[in-house]
Amino acid sequence: MFTTAFHEFASESYEVDAIDYLIKPVKLERFQKAVEKAQTYCKSFHTDYSNSNIENITDDYIFVRADRRMFKVHFSDILYIEGLK
Repeated sequence: MFTTAFHEFASESYEVDAIDYLIKPVKLERFQKAVEKAQTYCKSFHTDYSNSNIENITDDYIFVRADRRMFKVHFSDILYIEGLK
């Protein structure tokens, strides 16, 4: 999913099979529609991996690099994610 203030990058999002393309400022209703689209897309690939060699990740956190350090961030503490650069 792409979010930007520039309409001219929309065509590039389709080249990488983006699920959706949101133009800033993003309205809540439009954001919710994009999230639902992403959830539907992800569910279409849901497979039972219980008998495979794929690692089942059960952690409730990720590590984020900032200020030359690594920080442990719990999913429950995340309000939103913003990409820079």
